[in-house]
Amino acid sequence: MDQKTAKLLLKVDDFDNAQDAYEQQLFEIKKSILIQAVIPKVLRKRQEVLGKLQMAFSILNKPSDDVPNFDIPIVSGDNWIELHQSYEVNKSEIKKTIAIANKATHIIAAIDQLIQNLMAWSRYFIFDYTEIQLPQLGKEMDSMELYKLLSKERNTPLLTLNPNVKQEYARILKTLDAETL
Repeated sequence: MDQKTAKLLLKVDDFDNAQDAYEQQLFEIKKSILIQAVIPKVLRKRQEVLGKLQMAFSILNKPSDDVPNFDIPIVSGDNWIELHQSYEVNKSEIKKTIAIANKATHIIAAIDQLIQNLMAWSRYFIFDYTEIQLPQLGKEMDSMELYKLLSKERNTPLLTLNPNVKQEYARILKTLDAETL
């Protein structure tokens, strides 16, 4: 990538300097990550864009090799509600990291953590979902709604869970299909 391409990618002409352009691009990506469901395929595309932005910014400014070392989130619990809470706490902490991140490399690393957190949670409810009518793949069930459903079925066997819970779990498993291939 040359300087001209880097300036175009960062849209530097719309800002006073490369730093402002870079920060604005990061802000837009962070905003989309924070409000969207955790969908690995979409997040991997965001990582590609972030990598290009980091490369462009490094060409125009002093490069930064600072990559944070995050602990892999652990999802654990003895029942559905505890597992859900554990997943949500981890997701919230990771999204806080994304919200305050000021480097593309930090956001890329946090995205890996979001996906790993989802994968760790999903291993508790792997099942054949081919017969289940999937909800809209890009929209996740409201966390509190899922919490209420799970609190009523704390120790219910997976295959006899409320159909809405199984639909949400099936949606999650479907979104992970591309990640695990």
